[in-house]
Amino acid sequence: SACVQGASTWTQANERLYLAETQDSEVPTVSVGPATDIAKVLSVAGSERAPLIFHPIGQEFAAAAWAGRVLPLTPGSETWKFKTLSGVSAQSYTTTQLTNIRNKRANFYYSIAGRSITSEGTTPSTSLPFIDIVRFRDWLRVRLQENLFLLLANADKVSYDDVGITKVLGVIRGVLEEARSNGAITPDFTVSVPKASAVNPVDKAARELKNVTFSVTYTGAIHKVTINGVITL
Repeated sequence: SACVQGASTWTQANERLYLAETQDSEVPTVSVGPATDIAKVLSVAGSERAPLIFHPIGQEFAAAAWAGRVLPLTPGSETWKFKTLSGVSAQSYTTTQLTNIRNKRANFYYSIAGRSITSEGTTPSTSLPFIDIVRFRDWLRVRLQENLFLLLANADKVSYDDVGITKVLGVIRGVLEEARSNGAITPDFTVSVPKASAVNPVDKAARELKNVTFSVTYTGAIHKVTINGVITL
């Protein structure tokens, strides 16, 4: 548990994703209030970059199997729930145990309707509650950084006028369009850039383009369906 906590702290500080695993029996057996196990520790810390899976058989490496199943998928195109893991045995839990695990925002591997699947794909954080959201946010930031750098580095000059600003706009729109085609965001995204005439002279002298903004809606994923039906005779 101390190693998991240390790795979580490092991961959070260095903007990485760490799929943590524990076999601590207190995760399912002790309620969230008095608990001191690693799942409780991570949830209190809100460590969105260290999602935790509880699995009692350590040599099956459930976290590694989960990573191998989902990480090859494009960020934003996936949910981490409903995934069948190679070489990992599904476990049975009581209702109380499931409540304890979920209340600590940990994950587990179980069987439902004859199929072995992972649970919700949650992170310990309530502000970024699902692993796929963290992955997509990182993907979007890095793709924007890479593509904008290539725009600036590959040209002899990107002029600080409406023509140059429009090129920046095009790069951002291109990344967002890729995210839309991956199923990560809805089509109604918006991007805003300033007119060259409205730029603060101080910013122009510093050759820094500010007030570039965008807004997107993440598509998320359906995990549950509630149906209300009426049958009449």
